[in-house]
Amino acid sequence: MRYPRVAIASLGLAIVAAGCASSPARPAVGSSGQPTPSPDTPAATPGLAQGASDEARATAILIHLGDLPIGWKTEANSTTPTQQLQQDTYFDRCLGVPITESETTVMKHAYFQRNDGLAFASTSVDVTKTVGEAAQDNQALMSAKAVSCDLASFHKFFAAPKGGRINSITGNALTVQAGYFGERFVINLTLASGTAFSFYVDNFGFITKRFEVQVEFDSAVQPPQSSLERAASAAVFARENANAD
Repeated sequence: MRYPRVAIASLGLAIVAAGCASSPARPAVGSSGQPTPSPDTPAATPGLAQGASDEARATAILIHLGDLPIGWKTEANSTTPTQQLQQDTYFDRCLGVPITESETTVMKHAYFQRNDGLAFASTSVDVTKTVGEAAQDNQALMSAKAVSCDLASFHKFFAAPKGGRINSITGNALTVQAGYFGERFVINLTLASGTAFSFYVDNFGFITKRFEVQVEFDSAVQPPQSSLERAASAAVFARENANAD
């Protein structure tokens, strides 16, 4: 399982992009009161042929560039395997479940960023060895403890840019469709220049059979755009429904 770790790498890119703009990016005030994003109902989507490998199915589920509006591009994964294992170990131990790397046959990821460098989208697809392992993880991620473990992970692994400081990191569960889980986090910082800067992270997940899928949206301009999140998440979860076994 994943806490929203992409935000750590994405934030650095967003700060650089904001600093290169003619004026600092100013996010909308606060995240409370914003429309609560929730995945649209997944449409029926054809799956791969019977007998397809876990890797092929996981790859098919990942977010695609075609799921996003024009003006997005592929982003490289800047998290090393060692860093990923450290983060997964800390988060999974907090939740009280087996470490992801010990219970999966495949772990696949895809990363995209908007051309202006101020918004990001990503997916992780973890395929467990058994349905029981996925069910145990699902129960943990649906619990009240999930947000607190995410926040603990942010505080452990996230560092403010050089010369800046973290003012607060807040998080809450989002109201989403039954069977899904959703979270929003807001990282408030002061940059070395003295500019106040907020970074928003929305994380959605759905687990079916052995497939654990999470979709993350990060934004440095405003709270994440609910229409984009709904449409892109629905496309990913539809492919999960079609391909999970």
